[in-house]
Amino acid sequence: MEPITMTILALLAAAAGGTVIAVVAWSTIRNWVWGHKVPQGTGQIVQKKMANGEYVVVAGVFSRTGAKVATETWRAKQLDSDLQREFRNGGGKIVVKF
Repeated sequence: MEPITMTILALLAAAAGGTVIAVVAWSTIRNWVWGHKVPQGTGQIVQKKMANGEYVVVAGVFSRTGAKVATETWRAKQLDSDLQREFRNGGGKIVVKF
């Protein structure tokens, strides 16, 4: 597992508290990632369904050298169908190259 994924998973594990929204949408996450893009960097998004049934989605933007530029976490009761499809197509992880 590469260091970027490890960083995102560590953030995911640490995600606690905050407001839980009903549904997190792919468009919300995509817009956040593109709003923080850096030349030759990547955006990576992972999700985990928690024991209480809620989803935690963590997005990170990284420079071409792997340095963390920005991170964001969403907690939701559901993932919209577009976000579910993106995770399925990406094998459980979404990678956006800038």
